[in-house]
Amino acid sequence: MMNPSSSSGSDEVTVSFRPFEEPNREEFRSTMGLNTKYEDVILKVADKLGASPSHLQLRGGSSENDPKPTPFIPNKDSTLKDMGFFSRPTEFSLVLFFEILELPLREYEKHIRFVITWHNLKSEPELTFTLLVPRGLTFKFVVTKLQKILSKKLASVGSVPSSGSGKIRLLYLVDNTIHSLPEEPALVETHFNHTPFRAEEIPKEELGIVHGFEKHIIKVCHFTMDNRRPIVHGNPFLLLIQKGEKLPVIKERIQRKLGLAEGIVENWKYAFLSSEQPPEYLEDNNVVIYRYIQEKPHFLGLEHPPLEDRNVPAYRPIVLTDYESPEEIIEWAVSAGYSLENVEKVVATFQRILPKNLTFANVIEFLKLMERPANGSMS
Repeated sequence: MMNPSSSSGSDEVTVSFRPFEEPNREEFRSTMGLNTKYEDVILKVADKLGASPSHLQLRGGSSENDPKPTPFIPNKDSTLKDMGFFSRPTEFSLVLFFEILELPLREYEKHIRFVITWHNLKSEPELTFTLLVPRGLTFKFVVTKLQKILSKKLASVGSVPSSGSGKIRLLYLVDNTIHSLPEEPALVETHFNHTPFRAEEIPKEELGIVHGFEKHIIKVCHFTMDNRRPIVHGNPFLLLIQKGEKLPVIKERIQRKLGLAEGIVENWKYAFLSSEQPPEYLEDNNVVIYRYIQEKPHFLGLEHPPLEDRNVPAYRPIVLTDYESPEEIIEWAVSAGYSLENVEKVVATFQRILPKNLTFANVIEFLKLMERPANGSMS
């Protein structure tokens, strides 16, 4: 960081450009005037990267290796000086983070981008990719498309699970813990771009579980203690527990779930974890399910040193519009509240005049001009 007045020229500064997904790696440097327009910065970056200017997005950072979650909004009047300031206006950032988009920026903004990691039934990560989902879709349709996409991807690496239910669920992760399971009717725009999700196959024994005194599916996480504070790590997971089961039964199920050698889980400590109180450790004679029914703590915590993580293949971009058919677009739009008559009319127009532009996002743009959804689920 430096003050603009301390640069080599009266209005010039050397900027470090870094990939958004690899913020510690510098791609190149370039010296520019502080009054360089946003469009000219984009052209400079595109030329260096050999990319299309329409597919580039820039953002600043809260530090030199911590990009902000929200990118810059293209503005013909904004300059490098406007783009480079931190929260304190006397500090000038010499770092900008770029992202090469799968679609032109105007089309990209009609989508929500998720980062999804596929985990096998042992809770091991196998594949990480980004998924662009048109705004206006619900998570029900995302899960439906994931079933098709992941079956092809997994078949190609020989990792198709054989003991699961064949149904996929999505988990929303925050800091190595499972925050929530998105409701199928919820619109995808209820989450921000680059939201981290896990996709996994639902084990057969967890299908149709109604939480209560007989059975319960709990959130489990790994942690270590640091100055009396739990520090979570590793891959969290869901676990089925049942009435009357004491801790030794739960330990054995965790061992089978994670595919660990005998004896490893015996050396771990087990605790109820919540954000409000310190860990409350369990004894072997504790019946686990009662605590979840009565007090509903957030997690079952497994205290142990970090396990060796599996290497996960790099991001693979997948654009959900690549998998849309006219029939699917009609189904999605009608489910979102638009009239069948108008939907079929718009789809038919695209097929006749602009077949290459027939996507859910483009159809919705036209439908918004024609009507408001009958159920009020979209604006």
